[in-house]
Amino acid sequence: MARIQYTAYTFNRPLLINKHQYDDLKRIISHTPNYQFPQAPSVLQHFKFEIKFGLIWLLVSGVFLILGYLWYVFLWISIAGFFILGMAMITSGLMTVASYQRYLWQYNRYYRTLKNNIKKSNDYHHFKQMMF
Repeated sequence: MARIQYTAYTFNRPLLINKHQYDDLKRIISHTPNYQFPQAPSVLQHFKFEIKFGLIWLLVSGVFLILGYLWYVFLWISIAGFFILGMAMITSGLMTVASYQRYLWQYNRYYRTLKNNIKKSNDYHHFKQMMF
């Protein structure tokens, strides 16, 4: 049985910010309530090339399938191989995208929690308790 390989993304929580960073962020967030931490690239930004490639593959294999009705069995075998290879690539891509989507969710949740805990905390010690 064939294995479909894909890239798995995992979010590793960064080390807890120190008191100096906490004080700086507390001041920034209190003066700028809409402050946002740096965002990770979206799925569309991160997989731009793969999405373009997949759309081109769908177009080419669709044309081959339509034209295949007019040609011989040899062509059908070539088309089937091209189609199966493309489906394996799409399956791998979907699994990679799903893994990246989980990574984005965890990344955004961590920084949203970090910001909210900085806002709610009274001091650095209280913030540390909230983060654990």
